[in-house]
Amino acid sequence: MRAWIVFFVAAIAAYYAAVKLQRRKVPTWIREPIGAAVSPNPKTILVTGATGFIGRHWCRALIERGDRLIVLTRNAHRARDLFGPHAEIVTSLDQIGSSQRIDAIVNLAGAPIMGAPWTKRRRELLLSSRLNTTEAVVQLIERLERRPSVLVSMSAVGYY
Repeated sequence: MRAWIVFFVAAIAAYYAAVKLQRRKVPTWIREPIGAAVSPNPKTILVTGATGFIGRHWCRALIERGDRLIVLTRNAHRARDLFGPHAEIVTSLDQIGSSQRIDAIVNLAGAPIMGAPWTKRRRELLLSSRLNTTEAVVQLIERLERRPSVLVSMSAVGYY
């Protein structure tokens, strides 16, 4: 019984140490510095799905090229951790005003395809997560005073 109590107390101490360490976690954009360039003609690019596997690498490349980045994300904390002050973070396309200049949109958003069985409900989620975001992007383009010259929409390993 005594060994169990010692183990329990040690486990609680380890848990609180981990929580304390997590609070002091250095953001990814500092641990893995982004070499933000200054471009004479920066493009403003809206990226959806920027915190995903492809998106995070793509966004770093855009920042390092000197472009201005707007990131649409469901998880603002994660996006700030990845990009820090190098990107404008929005959680809704409604936060983007109609007078905002956007030169290009890269739509990478969608629920992850790996990690869960493709049940009927899962397939519906995969499809709707892509269609709903794409529809919202099209609505944004329609209300912008100056439309972007490029829209790239990618899903999984395909693009169209």
